[in-house]
Amino acid sequence: MKHVLIKRFDSLFSLTTDLAHIIEEPEYQSKLSTVRSNSFGEQLLCIVGARESYLQQIKSAGEFTFSCSVSDSSNKFKIMQALHMSAQQVIQYAKENPTDEQVAEILFKILEHEAQHHGQLIRYVYGNDWQFPESWKSHYTV
Repeated sequence: MKHVLIKRFDSLFSLTTDLAHIIEEPEYQSKLSTVRSNSFGEQLLCIVGARESYLQQIKSAGEFTFSCSVSDSSNKFKIMQALHMSAQQVIQYAKENPTDEQVAEILFKILEHEAQHHGQLIRYVYGNDWQFPESWKSHYTV
């Protein structure tokens, strides 16, 4: 099961990175014009923050407290760095540590959160008339 979990992390994290990479930095401040929304960059900060926060919860065996290492939702470079680092840290932890039921529960929360944001990010791409990367076209048939 651990192998499948790591494979899913790698797949979803790569998709997130692919989309974040092709969107130009000025677009990180774009919102959806027809519904209440935060910015594209703020969506990415939520993804980074959830990865980091859930991993911290696992390591401390404590309560979930949201925090994010990046605060500037318009800085593509910093967000891309944080996406890369947080993905590596989650995958490395999953590979190197035992996965009891409590840890597995939190790791699955990371996957659920990532997938939920993918649904939101699809709306941003359609709503702003952007293009999807090829990886999204083949994974989600968008």
